[in-house]
Amino acid sequence: MRVLLLAVLFGSALVGAMPVDAAYDAAHAEHRPAEHPPAKPDMPQPQVEPQPQPQPQPQPVEPVVASKPADPSLMQTPLLAPLRWSTPFPDVIEASTNLPLSWTGGDASFGFEVYFIPIWPGQHQYDLHTITNTTAQNTVWNVPDYEDFPEDTTFILGVKDSTGGPGGGWYDLTSPLLFVNLLNA
Repeated sequence: MRVLLLAVLFGSALVGAMPVDAAYDAAHAEHRPAEHPPAKPDMPQPQVEPQPQPQPQPQPVEPVVASKPADPSLMQTPLLAPLRWSTPFPDVIEASTNLPLSWTGGDASFGFEVYFIPIWPGQHQYDLHTITNTTAQNTVWNVPDYEDFPEDTTFILGVKDSTGGPGGGWYDLTSPLLFVNLLNA
């Protein structure tokens, strides 16, 4: 109530403060567009024909058809079982041997990438080495020769689902496993 009363009082004060002539002129002014000068009674006024405005043409809309996405990494796979190694890994990886690898979960329809990452002292860049790309959930790794890597190398083995997605359910990694040469032990 007080706010309304104040608005009425201040509004009245502002109107009362306005010069009477200016208020009269403002109340009786004719509205004319800015591009036309004021009309002069003794001169004929040019007739301006309105220009037709271009109308936007409707664009054809193509129907949306569900299809398989071109890039499986764009899919999110929240309902898949997490991808996990099922191989019981030894404490060391023996050079020049065959190591059976297997895993569970993920989505085999787009395939898996199986890889290893060699790590050694003083290394500054870590490279992923692909073992295989497969739709199976197992493979056999032909472990590299011992001479192919520096002494004290360890391997991290990884498997990843090609669909990717949020969270960590689409890949699995081992802890670092020591790479050894038992043939010369």
